[in-house]
Amino acid sequence: MTLSISDLKDILKNGENSHVEFKETNVRPESIAKELVAFLNFEGGTLFIGISDNGEILGVNDKNFEEWTMNICRNSIFPPIIPSYEELIIDDKKVIKIHVNKVSNKPYYVSTNNKYYIRVGSTSREPSQQELISLLQDYNALHFELTPMFNSSLKDISKIRIEEYFTKRGIEIDDFSNDELENLLFNTEIMVESNSKKYISLAGMLFFSKKPSLWLKNAGVQLVRFNGNDVTDEIIDKTLDFVNIHNKVSEKFEGIRRIDIYEYNKKVLREVIINAFAHRDWSLDGAKIRVYIFDHFIEVRSPGRIPDTLTLDRMKMGISYYRNPLIMQMLVDYGYADKIGRGIMSIIKFHEKNNLKLPEFEELGFEFRVKIFRITSQQ
Repeated sequence: MTLSISDLKDILKNGENSHVEFKETNVRPESIAKELVAFLNFEGGTLFIGISDNGEILGVNDKNFEEWTMNICRNSIFPPIIPSYEELIIDDKKVIKIHVNKVSNKPYYVSTNNKYYIRVGSTSREPSQQELISLLQDYNALHFELTPMFNSSLKDISKIRIEEYFTKRGIEIDDFSNDELENLLFNTEIMVESNSKKYISLAGMLFFSKKPSLWLKNAGVQLVRFNGNDVTDEIIDKTLDFVNIHNKVSEKFEGIRRIDIYEYNKKVLREVIINAFAHRDWSLDGAKIRVYIFDHFIEVRSPGRIPDTLTLDRMKMGISYYRNPLIMQMLVDYGYADKIGRGIMSIIKFHEKNNLKLPEFEELGFEFRVKIFRITSQQ
């Protein structure tokens, strides 16, 4: 889309922001690559060449600037890109406009120095370790659940739990040797390899560790008057049990038939809690799933933002993304979940069908919060 002179003057007046960057005429190739990569890893943006930081028009005289720019985009950015390129004349001076749209195949990096960049306000900078992990996870370039638990081995996981799990999958391992068992665990990513050595993966340790709190400081749930630090299948059951203890029941009669009415629908509670376990971000150090029970609502907070490939509206339509595909598969194998991705959609439909106040879904910093309102207070 061609930019009018009046629009450009408005941009110059407003200055740089999260979507606009100015560069002077003598800009270096690595600087162009850095700014475009930061925009690509954000929501897109526009780089203007020939303008000072304070908005003064300096102009560009190089006749081969377009070819030079495209070479940078092809050779210094990975994956290579073809941006929108436009030359504008204002006050008899040439200004270069380079624009990149919001993209889904992130992350991008500068291939000449192997560095990632992100856009924060009006500046482009390298992400912190946590920001980079989140960026890689959001776009399926990294699954933190497959992180090796260094110094771990078969002796750190429960053989009984392993046998129970594979029995559910129709595989009997009673007679397996240690080598055979190790190969099976490696093929199912319960074990992973690093530097030619095999270790238990984070997901494997989460489900099968003898002492999960020793390896996974975050593998717990904080509840009102309750702290859990047990392995996942037990902690899900304990969390559901705890919530159901506080899920009071009242009764009403239709004729001679008694009908029990719970404060919260049990299927909805189960779906929300299992979703929190399935999709939490394990890269967030020190963060736990939290369940708060109040007089008129229950709030479940799970560490991790919504991935950039997803939105709340898309989630409500049943479109899903698995941050932890191996953990999700294990939950399916244990019978806690399916992989259809209809969790939030089914929760919303239940409330709509019964004319109940809809749950609230919200991002709060690096947490995803679900608030469910008490049914009996609405009737």
